[in-house]
Amino acid sequence: MSQARRRIRAICGAVLVAVATAGTTHAQSVDSLRARFRLPATPDGERLTANSVRSAPGSSESSPSAFGASIGDGFVGLSYQASQRHGAKVQDAAAFAGVGLGDPVSAVGLEVTVTSYSTLRNEQGQTSGLNFMRVGGVSVMLHRRLPGNFAVGVGAENALQWGNGSDGGSDVYGVVSTIQQLTNNPTGPFGSITLNAGLGTGRFRPWIGDRYSGRPDTTGIGIFASGGLRLAPSTSFIADFSGQDLAVGFSIAP
Repeated sequence: MSQARRRIRAICGAVLVAVATAGTTHAQSVDSLRARFRLPATPDGERLTANSVRSAPGSSESSPSAFGASIGDGFVGLSYQASQRHGAKVQDAAAFAGVGLGDPVSAVGLEVTVTSYSTLRNEQGQTSGLNFMRVGGVSVMLHRRLPGNFAVGVGAENALQWGNGSDGGSDVYGVVSTIQQLTNNPTGPFGSITLNAGLGTGRFRPWIGDRYSGRPDTTGIGIFASGGLRLAPSTSFIADFSGQDLAVGFSIAP
């Protein structure tokens, strides 16, 4: 009987210890538990490759995409035009820079782009030299990410202009974009495709005349569409219809 009593006392003591320990554990804060199971930090200056690679090739050439820049994103670019449409012997260049604001996943993103037009002007063989920021405009786009790899955006090109303004004028548009995975490796050869389609005014409308003769050159609302087929992690093939022009090309990201 004495041995049975000792066993009962040992079991009761173990139960009391377990209850006390459980109360102490329950009183621990969430932060202390996170600290207990946190993985060791990587050395200073060392980054994981998966997090450091963010660049991706484009999916459009001259029409908008709803996958716009968000907070922490920025971009710059240059463009050159040897001659304008319908035989106008005018070469020109433009420079632009933009930033992203907001969060399109949890709320809404805002992309703001500032463009310098007529940066290099050559008309009828007469070069006027550099005219950086003498003619320019500010464009904006609000965009939102949706489930299923979709996004929507509304924007205004050259909402604010100075100088003589853009040859294309100002316009508004709405666009829907989607990324569709085609293989198990979306960044591999033919692994995914990005599609963009929308409606817009201004330069997105069909060309029906010659602006230099004073006749109206646009009418109604135009349809634009583009697609970028992923050929490699840093390369895509692009086909783009802006509402007036069809363009094809490649995008290569660093």
